[in-house]
This record gives sequence, structure tokens and C-alpha cells, in this order.
Amino acid sequence: MGSSSSLLNPDKDLLDLHGKVAMVTGGNAGIGYWTAAHLSKRGAKVYLACRNESRATGAIAKIEAWNTSEGRGAVLYHHLSLDNPQEAKKSAEEFLAKETRLDILVNNAGLLASPYEKTKDGIVNTMVVNHLSPFTFTQTLSPLLEKTAQEPGSDVRIVNVSSLMHSAIRAGETKFDSIDSFNAQYKGAWVPPENLKRYGLTKLANILWTKELQRIYDEKKIPITAIAIHPGGVLTDSALEGLKKSAVPKLRIAISRLFADEPEPGSFTTLFAAASIEVSKDKSKYKAQYLAPYGKIVEPSKLARDPQLRTNLWGTTIKVLKEIYGVEF
Repeated sequence: MGSSSSLLNPDKDLLDLHGKVAMVTGGNAGIGYWTAAHLSKRGAKVYLACRNESRATGAIAKIEAWNTSEGRGAVLYHHLSLDNPQEAKKSAEEFLAKETRLDILVNNAGLLASPYEKTKDGIVNTMVVNHLSPFTFTQTLSPLLEKTAQEPGSDVRIVNVSSLMHSAIRAGETKFDSIDSFNAQYKGAWVPPENLKRYGLTKLANILWTKELQRIYDEKKIPITAIAIHPGGVLTDSALEGLKKSAVPKLRIAISRLFADEPEPGSFTTLFAAASIEVSKDKSKYKAQYLAPYGKIVEPSKLARDPQLRTNLWGTTIKVLKEIYGVEF
């Protein structure tokens, strides 16, 4: 009963994607699964970039059973772990060795609100999985995205799945200018609780990163469209698992079923950003924008529009990746 279910027809509102190549991270379930399924249905060769091969191949079998048309694009597994930027870089390099183009990159995979835990390298795991590794994956793939964008008739897009929770971070709560700012704990936060604040911090990073990425592409005169999106309230398997662990789980699940989208319509804003005809007609309108269901340009928080914060985030990200992980571009 969500907000987007009647507003996008993937069979009519998306581009013909035959001959195109797409990558969807976390494409084995939920929003990512349906994003991959519909991109394939429109003819794209789609890679499911996932950590678990058996889950990915199971998802591929389901997509193939869901759509048996001869015109569908192949759906393939590509190994990707976001637990460490070094692994994300290796995954991207392996992709570069086997494909000659990349038209659509959807950074969908990520951690939801989770306990405060640091990796062995001293960075909060949520920030690693939701920002540092996707940043690394994208930057490593960027030469191929740029090459594809220079071809006649290209329409290369990068979609970063953010969240309304980015607005949970208030003025003065981050400068994104140090490792400590990446590792903010928000201990004692009540509304929203600290785990959601930390999640919101990574989702704020997603929007700022998208805007700076677009600025850089525009400065280099590379015709790539980068968009951040909030998919809306979506009752994915991960969301259900989280609700089951909450207080009064049955009541919360029942309420969520009333107001949240199921995963297929929950993927529609991602699909709109990744492959809609409307975006192709007016790319300048959608560059660096933040979309909410369905495909609606909305203004993100004041922090998400702060150019200094955007610059800080990019610089600190590059520094952390080089000094802690030895990752350079």
C-alpha cells in the first residue's frame, strides 16, 4: 500500500536497454532484486554484485523464471564484498577485466541500523559498508563508466541509494573532516536512537558524495548522471528481520504492512533514476538530485546541501582509503 505502486510502469516508462550493461549491488534480494529483474526485462545485461554466490544464483533463477521472454538480458553473478574497501577495489578490477562497457551502476547494497562495531582497521562497520567500499567500487569502475559515456547515444547513470534518515543528522553533529567524524557513536541518542543516527550519517554521506561526484564529472565534461534516491518505506526481508527483534514486533510489522511498499514497487524510484525515459529527456534537471518516491525531486537536508561538508567528505574519504587501506585511484 506504499506510495509508488501505481505511478511507474517499468514496461513503458523505462528505456530499451538492449546492448547496455548494468551492475546492481545487493541484487539478490529486496529492492536490488527487483531493480535487476526489471533492468533485465528491458534488455540489459545485468550483474548481481553480491557476497553470497548461492543466494545470487538463487535470485538469478527466480528472475529467469519470472521473465521467460527471449528479449530479456542475461543476469549474471559478480562477487562483491563491501566489508573492506580493498575487496571492493579487487571486485571492480575483476569486472574491468571482463566487460568493455558499463551503462548503469546502482549502489544499492548496505547495512541497516546496526550495533556500534569497528572493523579491525578501526572504522565503524556501517561507514565502511555504506560509504567507503561503495565509493571505492565506483571510483575503480569510473574509467569504464567514463569510456561508455563518451560513446554516441550513451546514457550512463550512477544511482546511490540513500535514505530519508540522512536528515537525522543535525547541524553541528558532523564535519566529515576526520576518522573520528566517521566513527561518531551518538551514545545516548533517543529519537532517533543511536543506531539509526549512525545509519543516517552514512546516508548523508551518500548524498554528499553523489553531489561531489557529479560536480567532478561536470568539470571534466563527462556526460554521466549521478543521482541519490530515497526508496521510501519498503518492507524488505532485512526490514522484517529488524522489526522481529524490536519491541511489540507483531504490531510493528502489521503497521508497516499498511504503510510500506512491497519490494517490487519499492524499487520504482531506483528504476526511475537508473533507466527512466523521463531522466533521459532532461538529464540536467536530474543531475546530482535527491529523489523520493516516485522519481520526485525533493530537497534534502541543509547539511546534504552544504558544499563545504561535501568537500570535507571527499577529502577525508580519499585520505582514509589511502592511509588505512592503501587504496588509491
